[in-house]
Amino acid sequence: MVAIRVAVLAVAGAANALAPPRAGAVVVVGSTNQDLITSGARIPRPSETVMHETFAMAFGGKGANQAVQAALLGADTRMVAKVGADAYGAAMRDNFDAVGVDGTHVTTADAPTGIAVVIVGAEDSTNSIVVVPGANAELTAADVEDASAIFDGASVLLCQMEVPPETTLRALELARE
Repeated sequence: MVAIRVAVLAVAGAANALAPPRAGAVVVVGSTNQDLITSGARIPRPSETVMHETFAMAFGGKGANQAVQAALLGADTRMVAKVGADAYGAAMRDNFDAVGVDGTHVTTADAPTGIAVVIVGAEDSTNSIVVVPGANAELTAADVEDASAIFDGASVLLCQMEVPPETTLRALELARE
């Protein structure tokens, strides 16, 4: 509830913050990534190669994670994002469909789907993450404009700053209108 209130504060302004929340859709404008995760005893030092015991792939990107969780909690959830014309992008779209995220405004970029390489060191509880934004960097303010109908009936907008700042700013402006 606190996160929703913060989002409402950011979009609606402080004057509306004490009003009861409206029932409505959750709109997410943000990132989608394919996470590539390894886990082993420790992370490598610069220029070092280490062996890890496990590897996993997971859907990620802060925007996609927010959208999926909102949908799993029963919210009418709509996503504005970009993916690549690759297997990761197709899998992300399939995942959105499977969990009930409206991906109508998840479009395809000329760049690959974003990825995050997560390296976990189990012995010392450390990790390193490298993000390649890919298609996320191609999401524009014009894309948000093209999807502006997505804000009809919405009461919450979630953004994460993992897409260009002008894209996030335009989403906030449209949500406020």
